[in-house]
Amino acid sequence: MGFLRLSDADAYVAHLRSTAAAVAQLGTGDREVLDLLVRGHDGETIATQTKQSPSALEQARARIFASLGAKSLFDLLRIAFAARRAALL
Repeated sequence: MGFLRLSDADAYVAHLRSTAAAVAQLGTGDREVLDLLVRGHDGETIATQTKQSPSALEQARARIFASLGAKSLFDLLRIAFAARRAALL
C-alpha cells in the first residue's frame, strides 16, 4: 500500500476503501491491538489491557504487520489512519 497522488481522487478513494477492507479482515483481538498501537500505548500496557502475554502480543503484532503489509510502525499508522478516513466517506 504505497503513497498516492492526491490529485487522483478516484484512486485515493479506492485506496482508502481497500485499506479499510484489509483492516476489517483482522480478527477482533488483532483490531484491538491495532487500535491500542495507534493510540500510542506501549507493549506492556497493551498486553495488560488485552490480557495477553508479551509473547502472544508480539505474535499478534507480527500477524497485524504481515496482514496489512506494514514494514514499520509508521506504515501501520498510515494504514490505520487511511482505514479510519475511509469510514468518513
